[in-house]
Amino acid sequence: MRGKIAFLLGVALGYVLGTRAGHQRYEQIKAKSGQLWRSEPVQQKVSAASDAVKAQAPVVQQKVTEAAKHAGEAARSKLSSDSDESADTAPHDRAPEDASYRPSHL
Repeated sequence: MRGKIAFLLGVALGYVLGTRAGHQRYEQIKAKSGQLWRSEPVQQKVSAASDAVKAQAPVVQQKVTEAAKHAGEAARSKLSSDSDESADTAPHDRAPEDASYRPSHL
């Protein structure tokens, strides 16, 4: 029993010390990443990327609009051709007297 208590105390002490060390390391990493983000070279690249995105936005918007129009036209065309075909190949309400009759679309 005494061994188990010593083991649990060791685990608890290791956990407490580890979490403190882990938290300190987290704070160090957080501070360094903040410094890196605020550095001049990184901010220049962020600004350049932002400007490039802004410059291309109208081109992308036009391409998306054209693609949406084409997709809408294709969908309308497909729907109208499907409805024409389904009217031509619609099964009859009643099967002929021949028991071997099977509609072609099945």
